[in-house]
Amino acid sequence: MTTLSHRITYNIIGGTGRRLSCSITPAFGRRLSFTNITAFGRRLSCIITLVFILLTLLSTSCSSELDKQRDELVQQAKSIIHGNDSTSVRLIELTIRSIETFIDEHPELKNPEEMTSYLKELYRSLDVHRVKIYTTRFAKMASTAATDLSKIKSDLQAFADEFEVGYGAELAVRQAEIGEMLADVKKMQQEFGEMQQFYAQDFPPTLEAYNYLIGFHSPAYENSDYEAVRRSWKLLANQYRTKIAERELNEKVKNFGQYLKSDAESIANTQYKGYIVDRSRPTETLKIGRITEHATYDGRECEATFRVYLKGAFLGWNRGWTQLTVKGVLLVGLNANNEKARVEYKREDFRVEGSEF
Repeated sequence: MTTLSHRITYNIIGGTGRRLSCSITPAFGRRLSFTNITAFGRRLSCIITLVFILLTLLSTSCSSELDKQRDELVQQAKSIIHGNDSTSVRLIELTIRSIETFIDEHPELKNPEEMTSYLKELYRSLDVHRVKIYTTRFAKMASTAATDLSKIKSDLQAFADEFEVGYGAELAVRQAEIGEMLADVKKMQQEFGEMQQFYAQDFPPTLEAYNYLIGFHSPAYENSDYEAVRRSWKLLANQYRTKIAERELNEKVKNFGQYLKSDAESIANTQYKGYIVDRSRPTETLKIGRITEHATYDGRECEATFRVYLKGAFLGWNRGWTQLTVKGVLLVGLNANNEKARVEYKREDFRVEGSEF
């Protein structure tokens, strides 16, 4: 085709019937041929087709990625819902959050009701796992013994407070187990409160009197439904036994010499037939040793030497004396249950140093 060297003029019939003319001149000053115009149109058509194909592929890829993301969330939800006891609360919460975000970000999602149904099941699973956690915590509290009753009561109250507001309060409404657990918490608080009042009193000075008091009140706590109450009562009872036993032992040690003297007089009464202790002449303490901790017993030991005056058992005419060394121990005795029962004196040994009649 011959290239046009002049302006190409198109006669176009205008709306008024007049002919309009125009020409096509390239921007660089060269004039276009009909061949160039046709090639440019073909290229433009190819570009439009390519863009359309790319957009279609992109749309298909996005749709495929969306389906993949949805399937992964569904699989994870199913794994949790179908009784996976090892699932953590944290994983359930993360899955719930992921599904809620997925639904919010993709309103165009087909069949959103299915995802919503999984959400409901996940929330139910979350409740079940939360109840298990609370049940385990309470079981530990109900079985753990302690002697700090104020802390026990504080911990129980803090546990109950978790169900006053927020998720805990909602859970208490939905789950009957929580209500039963809170009733147990209240009962435990009452029993520990009464126990605290009991141990706040001033106890008798002797171990025997204390044990009598403990024996009178023990059934109320030893028959409790809660192991923590039963064991805490025993721990505290023994703790106070130890304190009272030590206090009583220290008081009796102050009069150790008197215990040894009385024992020496008792020995004299039985050692010499036909004679009795002459009360008109007081027994003399000749020597008393140092009080020391006993090597075997929970107690103290001491040794002393006495001169005990005797007289005839019938007319009292015959008189004399005996010199005795007595070794004795003040110890904390145990009962059949191996509990501290009494503080008592026991003779360990004696020997006759001399006598005169």
